[in-house]
Amino acid sequence: MTKIVVGVDGSPGGVAALAWAYDEAAVRGAPLHLVHCWEYPYLGTMDVVGLDDGVRNEVETGAQALLDEAVASVAAAHPGGTVAVTGELARGEAGPTLLDAAQGSAMLVIGARGRRGLMALLLGSVSTNVVSHANVPVVVVPAPPAADAS
Repeated sequence: MTKIVVGVDGSPGGVAALAWAYDEAAVRGAPLHLVHCWEYPYLGTMDVVGLDDGVRNEVETGAQALLDEAVASVAAAHPGGTVAVTGELARGEAGPTLLDAAQGSAMLVIGARGRRGLMALLLGSVSTNVVSHANVPVVVVPAPPAADAS
């Protein structure tokens, strides 16, 4: 069965997307492939001058930790689960990088940012980019409603 790709970023929408994608993978008997995109500060097409390899390594290490945590959260939420789960740390702008990662997959699942009111009707820039340019089915999972502080 062709894999299901899900973008993970640690946001409430991303967490909801991961949960939805896992359930869909289980129903389909498909493997689940988590992708976390990261970028190093850049100016145009060049890295920012003056930032050393230590800074770049810290950014990448943080990105890898977020991906590892997402993979671990799936295992913890589904002990003994039958879905094969893999993770990929991909350097690049989220929209195009997720589209590349999803080539040939059954679908790409992404989370929407949690917005309220009329803004909730709009997709964010990554969602808009992915939905507009994908050649595989895309599922945009909304973030859960924010708890009202009383």
